[in-house]
Amino acid sequence: MKFPVENPTLGTYAQAALFGPYSLPMAQDYVDSGFRAKSAKYTEAYRAATGAGVEGEKFRAMMDAMDADGNGTLSAGEVTQGLEGHGLTPEQKAAVWQVYASDEAKAKYKAAQAVGAGEQYILMLPMLDADKNGSVSTKELESAMNGRGLTQKQQAALWYEYASDKQRMNY
Repeated sequence: MKFPVENPTLGTYAQAALFGPYSLPMAQDYVDSGFRAKSAKYTEAYRAATGAGVEGEKFRAMMDAMDADGNGTLSAGEVTQGLEGHGLTPEQKAAVWQVYASDEAKAKYKAAQAVGAGEQYILMLPMLDADKNGSVSTKELESAMNGRGLTQKQQAALWYEYASDKQRMNY
């Protein structure tokens, strides 16, 4: 995507036809960026988010905030951490998150969804691996699940998805 054309009207189409697409308001950001197009993942996330009811301007501000290094690419971790605090519904968060998530993470989300804990799965993600050592400790897992109002079935399903084999045996 070079730039979005949000809520196009007959006037928008006429302006683009008469003066070219770069005469549209959103084209200026594209020109200012040195004609740097957005990545395929960004474009997919934009479509998913706006399809889920997120305003385009809000989406762009959120993505800019997530791209801390300004390189135009986001990791799944940056997206997971960055989804909080933007007033998105769980469905909107899931729509954006799923674009960047790995197949393994998507499978875990579906398993959590099956027991009614899909929203909790996404909310817990930023709290897991809090020490950033590459693994989820039992303490991190328990801390992330505390106070969530989960049923025992939901806790067990989430524990199973997050926990290592050793942690599962101890559970």
